[in-house]
Amino acid sequence: MSSRHNTLAPNNSTNNNTITVKSTSGAVDNVFGGYSDNTNVYGNTVNISGGAVGNVFGGYSYSGSFTENTINISGGIITSDVYGGYSDLGSGSAINNTINISGNPTFGTYTILFGGFSSGKDTFTGNTLNLRTKNITVRDIRNFEFVNFYLPSDIKANDTILASNYVDRLTQSKIGIGVMNGNTLAIKTGDKVTLINALNDTIDAPLNINDKFTAYQGISNVYEFSVALEDSDKKLVATTTKAGTNEKQKAINEGAISSSLSAVSSSEQVDSALNAINSLSFNGFGEASSGSMGASSIKSNTGSYVDSNMIGLIAAISKRANDSFIYSAFFEAGYGKYDSFNSFDSGDIKGSGDNSYFGFGLMSKTNLVNNFYIDNSIKFGQVKSDFKSDDFGDSSNKISASFDSKRAYYGLSLGVGNIIELDNRSNLDIYTKLYYTRVGSDSVDMSTNDKFRLDTFNSFIAKLGARYNYEIKESTTLYTGAAYEYEFDAKQKGYKSKL
Repeated sequence: MSSRHNTLAPNNSTNNNTITVKSTSGAVDNVFGGYSDNTNVYGNTVNISGGAVGNVFGGYSYSGSFTENTINISGGIITSDVYGGYSDLGSGSAINNTINISGNPTFGTYTILFGGFSSGKDTFTGNTLNLRTKNITVRDIRNFEFVNFYLPSDIKANDTILASNYVDRLTQSKIGIGVMNGNTLAIKTGDKVTLINALNDTIDAPLNINDKFTAYQGISNVYEFSVALEDSDKKLVATTTKAGTNEKQKAINEGAISSSLSAVSSSEQVDSALNAINSLSFNGFGEASSGSMGASSIKSNTGSYVDSNMIGLIAAISKRANDSFIYSAFFEAGYGKYDSFNSFDSGDIKGSGDNSYFGFGLMSKTNLVNNFYIDNSIKFGQVKSDFKSDDFGDSSNKISASFDSKRAYYGLSLGVGNIIELDNRSNLDIYTKLYYTRVGSDSVDMSTNDKFRLDTFNSFIAKLGARYNYEIKESTTLYTGAAYEYEFDAKQKGYKSKL
């Protein structure tokens, strides 16, 4: 084992190295993440995705210890053994190492996967084997405290994850079950998957064989498994006791609602600009410019809630066409943050994110007889939002997920009001308005590789209010007011989309 003939190894470094093998023109006898004669070897990574390789070592030393080395094998041919850490003289421990198997690698007839190897020290504690594919065949697996089986998205009933001639010391190990990404249910209730098929051996039950195993497929689906030994203890088999949709997906729509609320809340800015039109100073029938800033806080109760806070601005150029008609072109923008909360039987889920919007529009105001008026507006733009939550799993399976979204919006408003003059400086504006806002659909890719479709959002609002205006000087007016607003059955729908 001490030969370094035809090897891949770092130059003069034992720790925190990365060695990558993608392809080889000939066989490589040994690959070392870190190599030392007598010092500790730790923190090295070996990546193998192609080529032909003999022995693979996360760390190798004659007398040192090995910890936190990682080996990732996703392809290629491994003809000899794989070691998280290897002590040649047996005087060093080999713990907390990880071997990840994915893709379609091929292992030799006599290949053994070792978490660690040392004749005289601890070679078991913290060593982890993660199997992220199926139909893997090796001679033996040894010295792993944790053996995790991640069922790939193409798993079927009666498939086998690992076939091994022998299974050593599994009685001291703990197993885990996970499900790979994908939107479609991989397996259904009652299906069985063979985790380990011991071809020439019997399997001793893992320490936690009687546990209930819960696994998530991204954030889309949730599974529960029972595990038992079958076929005269030659097979370790997982049986699906539950397979269904993860109810916590509803929280995705909360993030979508927040962006829709941003577009709706921008109507307040348009209102401010419309109310300010009559106070502008025009040079005859010329032009005038105006701007305003405002803040809004909206709490939307959806069975749970979305609490959104925004700051927005609007800038307008207005023109008086005659004594009774004024029209404007405007630009609007805003930024804010939100928090969301949902409560489920499987646990609460909290989310948060940022929103921003920008858009353009036109508005006008027509003064009628007896101080009545009509105003309207049309606007269009884009709203951006992001969302993140760390609560899509459960207490023992924390799953973080996030997305970014861009959606187009447009809105219309129509209002009628009457201004009652109180004295030469103040008046009372009584009005009623209707608003319609539509936010377009979007397909979002979650960080977990789940895909969701956010449906269109339509909001129709009626508003009745009064506003007191006091003119301090010709170009400055203070105002205060109150209004009652009712939104008619606005809904945000979303659903899983196919990959």
